[in-house]
Amino acid sequence: MADEAIAIYAGGGNSGVMLAGVFKNTPREMLKAKISNGEIRLLLSADAASEGLNLQRLGTLINLD
Repeated sequence: MADEAIAIYAGGGNSGVMLAGVFKNTPREMLKAKISNGEIRLLLSADAASEGLNLQRLGTLINLD
């Protein structure tokens, strides 16, 4: 869907949300909150998300290497 928010969880201040083709830098703590409340259902991540995140609410998680 074009209106589905896609979170990108990365290191070095590169985390953010892509929505309608526009990327907005977003702190990781804010991404965690958006995942917890169901606002984010799709997350792209490197190994950064493999520890310390509760990802039970996600519909899809794609790990990139």
